[in-house]
Amino acid sequence: MAIGGATYEYDMAIAARLTQVRSFILLENPIPPFLWFKYLMVLIIVRGKDIVDLTAISQLFQLRCVMVRVDGKIELPTELGKLVYLETLDIQKCRLVKCIPSDIVHLPRLSYLGLPNCTDLPEGIENMKSLRTLQEFDLEKISLKYIMDISELTNLRELSVKKEFSLGTQKVDALAFSIGKLRNLECLRIFGCHLESENLQLGSLSNPFQHMERLCMRTWWFCRVPKWMDGLHCLRVLELQVEETSTEEIHLLGELPSLVYLNFGAGKIPAERAILGTGLFLVLEYFYCSSRKDITAYLGFEAGAMPNLRILCLSVVHWGGTIPVGMEHLLHLQEIRLDGAFHDVVCAFKEASLVHPNRPSVSRLGSSLEIMGRW
Repeated sequence: MAIGGATYEYDMAIAARLTQVRSFILLENPIPPFLWFKYLMVLIIVRGKDIVDLTAISQLFQLRCVMVRVDGKIELPTELGKLVYLETLDIQKCRLVKCIPSDIVHLPRLSYLGLPNCTDLPEGIENMKSLRTLQEFDLEKISLKYIMDISELTNLRELSVKKEFSLGTQKVDALAFSIGKLRNLECLRIFGCHLESENLQLGSLSNPFQHMERLCMRTWWFCRVPKWMDGLHCLRVLELQVEETSTEEIHLLGELPSLVYLNFGAGKIPAERAILGTGLFLVLEYFYCSSRKDITAYLGFEAGAMPNLRILCLSVVHWGGTIPVGMEHLLHLQEIRLDGAFHDVVCAFKEASLVHPNRPSVSRLGSSLEIMGRW
């Protein structure tokens, strides 16, 4: 049942019918009395700018899912402990009037918890053994102990964390420790800049993720490509930034058997050309490569290279005047996108596309995020 903006007056007949409603989507404020929905299981609020008062949901004992997408603030009840069937609490895009109720850690079936920015984790987070998804808490707002406690959530499949400023060595070490214990992770996202050039924390984990499918750490600078990445046989999506790379490390990534989306950045690249040939990046469809150096002079493709590649994106600070050698071997290439390229560079790629067997389009790059959703 979906309801737009309206003014609600009590009507016994309407109230009686509403007790049968199991799913309710609210498109506008004001919110009708929740006690009308005695057996509600799914509550979704997708629009609104004022404070959304959710204090009465503590009486909806059948609730399985609460999802709120509003521009304003929301007020949760002081206790959630009676919602023993609650599986999903997604308030990620909101702002809280008060902190998360402390008894949330005792909800036995909660598997998805999406938190607003700048939200502190509740005390006792280590007790939430049923959690499979936790996002998107702020590392700067929580204590060292809470970061360590995340290591106890061994059923987690998806974890997203963020930071805006420097964490300090202790917190980064704690984060690396906890993530290394989460052996069942399938998706890990870390937002916020960090440089691991001196302290190898996440870069030195010991073969941690056997089930990882999505690893998004575009702003977390590793010193080199971590060696443990050669064991990510299920990995489909990778966003990775390193200070320096080598041809051997490019080949390491190329041997990942399930990789279809690669967003890879390197501050420094070796002088010798990296020739990518048969047997590497067999299922890759999207390749974004960025560097301060001219990667067009570094990349080369042999016959059989990247046999499924559809989109090639290049981002360079200091462009040269060349194009990658052997680009005609990318037989399924459909699009070439160039970020920061001057007009003459774009023209050079367009000329090369004319003799390419698949005649790919050439354009300046927008945002790689606009097409990431395909994967």
